[in-house]
Amino acid sequence: MVSVQQQMFGVDVTHDGEIHSMPEQADNSAMYQELNECIDVLVLFEGGRVQPQRFRWKGHVHRVSQITGNWNTDKGVFKLRHFALMDEDANFFQLAYDERKTQWKVTRVWVE
Repeated sequence: MVSVQQQMFGVDVTHDGEIHSMPEQADNSAMYQELNECIDVLVLFEGGRVQPQRFRWKGHVHRVSQITGNWNTDKGVFKLRHFALMDEDANFFQLAYDERKTQWKVTRVWVE
């Protein structure tokens, strides 16, 4: 089976949800920090889809201005729902919702 890939903020995400880091660029313009921090998220359920609207991380509320990608990965019988997004200050984040634990986490933050 051929895997479809989608380039997203310096990573390749396969159709199966696998994440692969892209080779570093010479100018180091696409840098990110790996995290695994629990957060609170306000979501909108619309048309059978989950859409993060705001999240609180390190005491600051980030309003989502654009969801740039979303995908699921299987974790046994449960799913991890991943969202790549940008906040209103043009900061890029990756969030994940773990269905098994009913818990949201910020998993990546892009930094300059």
